Amino acid sequence: MAPASPITAQIYTFEQFKLDLGSFSLHAGTDEISLEPQVMSLLTYLVQHCDSVVSRDELLDELWGHRYVSDSTVATQIKALRKALGDDGRNQRIIKTVHGRGYRLVSPVTRVRSVPQAAPVVTTNRTSNLGYERTKLIGRDADLKRCIEALDSYRLVSLLGIGGAGKTRLAKAVGRAVQPDYPAGVWFVDLVPVRDGAGIDTAIASAMGISVQAGEARSQIAQAVRERRVLFILDNCEHIEDEVAAALDYLLEHTLEPRFLVTSRDPIDLADELRFFIAPLPVHQDNGVAPAVELFILTAERHGIPGELLNTEQVQQICARLDGLPLAIELAAAQLKQLTIDELAERLDRRFELLAGRQREGSHRQDSLIRVVENTWQLLDAEEQRLLGQLAAFPGQFTVNDIEEVFAGELPHGISFAMSRLVELCLLSRTSRSGGWWRLLETVRLFVLEKQSLAEREQNRQRHAEWVLQKLGVYPEDQLYSFVQAHWSADHYSDLIAAELYFDSVGRRNDALEVCCGTGLMIQLDDGARANAKLQRIEHHLQDTTDVLALTKLHGTAALCAQVTRNPQRLAKEAEIYLTLARKVGDGRRLAGALALSSLNNNFVNPELAQQQLIEAVQTAEDSGQTLTRDQVLTYQIWSEAVTGKLDSAISRAQPIAARLLDVEHPLDNPTYNAACALIACLIFKDPGQALVWTNRLLERADAHSLWSATLLYASVFASTGNAQMAVQLMQDVEERLRRAGRSPWPDLLVPAIVLACCNGETEQATAWYSAIRASRKPQQMFHGIVVYRQLRTQLTPAEGDTMSLEEAGSAALKWSSSFG
Repeated sequence: MAPASPITAQIYTFEQFKLDLGSFSLHAGTDEISLEPQVMSLLTYLVQHCDSVVSRDELLDELWGHRYVSDSTVATQIKALRKALGDDGRNQRIIKTVHGRGYRLVSPVTRVRSVPQAAPVVTTNRTSNLGYERTKLIGRDADLKRCIEALDSYRLVSLLGIGGAGKTRLAKAVGRAVQPDYPAGVWFVDLVPVRDGAGIDTAIASAMGISVQAGEARSQIAQAVRERRVLFILDNCEHIEDEVAAALDYLLEHTLEPRFLVTSRDPIDLADELRFFIAPLPVHQDNGVAPAVELFILTAERHGIPGELLNTEQVQQICARLDGLPLAIELAAAQLKQLTIDELAERLDRRFELLAGRQREGSHRQDSLIRVVENTWQLLDAEEQRLLGQLAAFPGQFTVNDIEEVFAGELPHGISFAMSRLVELCLLSRTSRSGGWWRLLETVRLFVLEKQSLAEREQNRQRHAEWVLQKLGVYPEDQLYSFVQAHWSADHYSDLIAAELYFDSVGRRNDALEVCCGTGLMIQLDDGARANAKLQRIEHHLQDTTDVLALTKLHGTAALCAQVTRNPQRLAKEAEIYLTLARKVGDGRRLAGALALSSLNNNFVNPELAQQQLIEAVQTAEDSGQTLTRDQVLTYQIWSEAVTGKLDSAISRAQPIAARLLDVEHPLDNPTYNAACALIACLIFKDPGQALVWTNRLLERADAHSLWSATLLYASVFASTGNAQMAVQLMQDVEERLRRAGRSPWPDLLVPAIVLACCNGETEQATAWYSAIRASRKPQQMFHGIVVYRQLRTQLTPAEGDTMSLEEAGSAALKWSSSFG
């Protein structure tokens, strides 16, 4: 075989100018003339075609190709080039406009010399092989901007993420956006079919359109692009990451200007590398349609399903279950050709069977959800796969501490070592919470569960459920009074549900019941949605047990749930049954609690009986030696006195219990919290400044979970002390919480609004809203608002005649209050 002809770099001269295509530079004598990249490309093309007229369409096609530009673009760039060369449209001594045909470089051009090169130069006039963007890129504006900015400072940028996250689409979008900054081109290199280092070199050379000699390809590529502004996009590197790392290490070492944008599930792990982790699309958005939902609807429309026929909330739920993964969303939306959206939602637990796309012959692209996840699974070693299997036992978010508590000592190199690899591969993602919370993508979780044997799945489920049971404890002091426990239960709500279902499924009824009833304080602190769900689970357990102690726990928990959901009829029924059963059981702690709950209902229908029950409850708690139970019962007595207007007595009783707030080192307990709230409610008009002091003490306690009704109380305090802005902010927080829980905020939310109006001299408005509450006869179930409302009755006289509806009053109050925000 004859030796390859040497490749030469070309240098051209015309008039006093020298154009060096090797360094892509223009000189006039010894001075270099600075040209914009696109203007330089235009000059190069005109010089290389100086023997003919070049049309405007030819220039648009060759220099701007895939990108949309206006009709005036060529004329603008010609004008800029003429100015740099000292030419103009009148003289046209260098560049002549041939009317109706195009442009021609008319100054005589000389090819001065050919410089032998060790490597080839580009033989194509194209500046990209990216092609056109065929569909809209959704939800990646911020990622696009960050990547573009990163390429200004870093020569190697890696886009990392789980398969199907849209890394390739984003990389191409970046390439199109920055193409004007890379006169030597933006070249997309598909590495899916490549299996070795030599294949990488061939793919790069082929994408750029250069010929290389066998055995010296990498060095020739480096020589060809050493000082040229060129961007290479290396797509899908994970299956040959070591070979890609070696190639990039060499090219970065032996070149000055080229940039490399890499897509992979695994980092390249070079010192030069800047890593960008590409998250799935957001499923929720405060304003407008979330990107994941927009992608689903647009994909459905491409398959003939009008977007207006789709329920946005239902689409959002589907996208959330699909983790916001663009590939999964597009495959799911395509199923609407043959399924209704309800049928699609029902089948998502079998998503790998459902979302199997059809691969066209010759295509290497990933179009099946199971292939995407399987390929990532194969990148893990046995220890990492084992940890992933253990994490699948967690149905929701978790911390590293949680994993270590459940699976301590299971992995030879420790959990943190294996977990770091799962994070690198984007199999784990951080939740929106702060404090080190993680979650396993639901798609990954379902895949791993399918991979496991039945014995492995059950063993991991059992260990997880036993951990939940141990964390809950079995003592009412923990379950009813500990804010630490309430915090844990709220954070691990999905774990509680999973553990309860596991114990139920294996016939461990008592353990299932313990988990169901072991979250009393957490339920009280909830906005209502979980309490309703808990009531349904209680109904299930009531059908399967006749044990008196078990029934006592269930009806006691049901009474707490009824209180939270503002269901007075259910509260009265459950409290009565709870009290009857607690007397049979003979446990002083439970009997005291049952008496206190029953007194809540009787406080309004039979105050005398309520008082007798509270006296008995205090005595029962003291006889049982249960200090916290006694103090909790005393707080019910304090609230009872506050509601009936005995403010001085209530204040006197509340102060010694609330004083425990001063011990900031001691974990906050529910009796202290309750007493402090009662004290604040009593002081709100008697001594607003002191009420504010106690409010700030509660707000300073990071361990205090706030009831929504307590937040309304705080809002009333700030309103009474002149801090309208803080009052309105707290009111808006409560409205959002209750709306999210599917509950009406009225009449409760009107109470702080009335206080704010009174304290700002808006007596007419305060009276109108107060009258709306009285006329509605809709009860307030939470003492925090009732105590304040009953004090307002001594200051306001209801209006005569017709009044606003609650909704009208609420709308007016929110609109008026917002002026203080």
